[in-house]
Amino acid sequence: MLKIKEFSYRYIVSPDTKKKEIAIPVEEFEGFMEDFQILKMLAERKDEETIPHEELLKQLKEDGKL
Repeated sequence: MLKIKEFSYRYIVSPDTKKKEIAIPVEEFEGFMEDFQILKMLAERKDEETIPHEELLKQLKEDGKL
C-alpha cells in the first residue's frame, strides 16, 4: 500500500494573497508522477482476467522464463 508522507511545498499566491499554485521540488514531483503512472496502470488493468500464482509459475517455466 502506498504511504502518504510529508513533503515540502510552497504556495504561490496572487497579489490579493489567494493561493494560486503550489511549487514542489522536482524530485518529489517525479515521485508523484511515478506513483500516478502506477495507479493509472492498475486502474486500466482492473478488469483483466487473473490467474492463480501456481498457474503463472507453471506458464513461466513452460516458456523457459523461470
